[in-house]
Amino acid sequence: MMDTKICISTEVIFDFFIGEETAIQKIKFYSNENLCLTSFTLFELRCVVEKQEVISELLGYFSILDFDSRAAEIAARIIRDDLHRSASRNTKTVINAATCISNNSLLFTKDRASFEGIRDLKLV
Repeated sequence: MMDTKICISTEVIFDFFIGEETAIQKIKFYSNENLCLTSFTLFELRCVVEKQEVISELLGYFSILDFDSRAAEIAARIIRDDLHRSASRNTKTVINAATCISNNSLLFTKDRASFEGIRDLKLV
């Protein structure tokens, strides 16, 4: 079912890099799907991974989902929804959620609690 996009969160990718077995097994499990990273996750990886060639190699296996104007509109809606509920989220969470929603992608994250209640976001 290669049409399904599964976006891998920063935390899961970091776990994969350090050889954490659960992350490795889950990524292998989803490897027949269209695996993605958000452009924000790519930004985070570029900031902290010393060997940039590792990221370049990784990009051969993952497509990048961009935070574009449609995602910006969705991000603004998420923040407005949170304000109505007197809740707040960090910018990273909002940007990654909006990017996934905008690109019709499921999100695979360890931090499910941070994404709870975001309308139209689907987690795996």
